[in-house]
Amino acid sequence: MDLQTLTTFFGWTVVINFVLYLITVVATISMPNFIYKIMSKLFSIGEEDYKKEIFSYISRFKLLIIMFSFVPYLALIMMQ
Repeated sequence: MDLQTLTTFFGWTVVINFVLYLITVVATISMPNFIYKIMSKLFSIGEEDYKKEIFSYISRFKLLIIMFSFVPYLALIMMQ
């Protein structure tokens, strides 16, 4: 693989991950009761724990996107 192919790959990875992140955030903001009902049936979790876990999930997801998609993309842009 050459530098241009890797840059394109990581560029699309950033876009796809960001779209998935936005879908997750919009879904949790617009339908909190619906998602809580599903999660409470699957995992037997209380509402207070659910709020903590969903916030933790969203923040970890954002951090992983930055670390494994955005930073390599920026590094490849700088190398060109």
